[in-house]
Amino acid sequence: MTVRSACRLAAGALALALAACGGGGSPPAANAPPAVATAANQVPVSVMQEPAIANKRTINIPYVTVTVCDAAGNCQAVDHVVVDTGSYGLRILRSALNQLTLAPMTVSTPPGRLGECATFLGGYLWGSVARATVKIGGEQTTAPVPVQLIADPALPSAPSPSCTGTGADIGSLDALGGNGILGVGHFVHDQGVYYSCTASSCTQLTSAAGNIPVSEQVANPVASFATDNNGVILEMPPVPDAGAPTATGVLTFGVATQADNAIAGYSVLAADAGGNFTAVLQGQTYGASFIDSGSNRTFATLSGVPLNRSGDYAPAAATTYPVTLRPNVGGGASIATGIRVMDSEQIDASFMAIDDIVDPGTAAGPSGYVDLGMPYFYGRSIAILMSGRTSPQGTGPLYAIRGP
Repeated sequence: MTVRSACRLAAGALALALAACGGGGSPPAANAPPAVATAANQVPVSVMQEPAIANKRTINIPYVTVTVCDAAGNCQAVDHVVVDTGSYGLRILRSALNQLTLAPMTVSTPPGRLGECATFLGGYLWGSVARATVKIGGEQTTAPVPVQLIADPALPSAPSPSCTGTGADIGSLDALGGNGILGVGHFVHDQGVYYSCTASSCTQLTSAAGNIPVSEQVANPVASFATDNNGVILEMPPVPDAGAPTATGVLTFGVATQADNAIAGYSVLAADAGGNFTAVLQGQTYGASFIDSGSNRTFATLSGVPLNRSGDYAPAAATTYPVTLRPNVGGGASIATGIRVMDSEQIDASFMAIDDIVDPGTAAGPSGYVDLGMPYFYGRSIAILMSGRTSPQGTGPLYAIRGP
């Protein structure tokens, strides 16, 4: 999901205000993703219509189930958590954790509960910060890590204008598109905007007020796994141009740490300090481009292609537009790839997995971007190696792509 702030947090799907998923923290039974064979370092990923949403389509939103545990060892499984390769850290709606009471993290100067405003392209998420042990598939953090509890009623309202002035409040099931966000991108800590909160007000933690240490900021839980902790690989099956009702893939933890996450034969693309690279599309360069499973469309500016009533590009027939991906750092090779585009109004309204929905992106230039969103993942296996973590193919941050 796309955003530009202190870090890139999830927001592509959020920007489109699609649908929320189900009733919050229910056991993963009726709403569970379809079962697929996975190893201990893998978890199934499902793109599907959330059964609890009757009036909105949850298009191209990849879901996993995450288990959250408190200090006493009590645990709760939370289904329909959005997998986001464009952000860092676990964020769960407080209402989805209705069986747990996590001890809040506190600040000594000024004294209060720790709150965070996470800013996204579509708005902001406001909530408290607590430590929790996180389990996903057969992996779990070796110690409790900071997580954000979205819309925690124990905090006062989001501070204005420092938080509310960043956009709309997207801290609800309906706006978020799921029960939370699992940020598994290139970086360990989100370096967001934090506050010390009393029962009635919050004070932003600036350098003068005493910033919290990085170790207490919301963190990518994968980095704290005992093994398989240097990144992830998201692999999705191909879908037809006309889409599919559902799609089930696999999120694998670790990059080149064991046989099932080797990336030999992948095309490797180094990312810069922001997790970005340059994309060349129709002769134009976009220097802050990225690959983001949290964007439920690809965002790329196409010249000479009409838009439909939904605001999506609508060529007369399904068309592939060539894109060259080249690193902003180092001397690595470029990758020749493409984005598939089809008129979304020609796609069955019951289909949730669609590989060719593209919306207008930004203007070209060093800060412009092509956002290769969830549609780009279908038929590909894409690895995210975290910053400073190593593999035989290089040191992160880097992407590795297998597929067309």
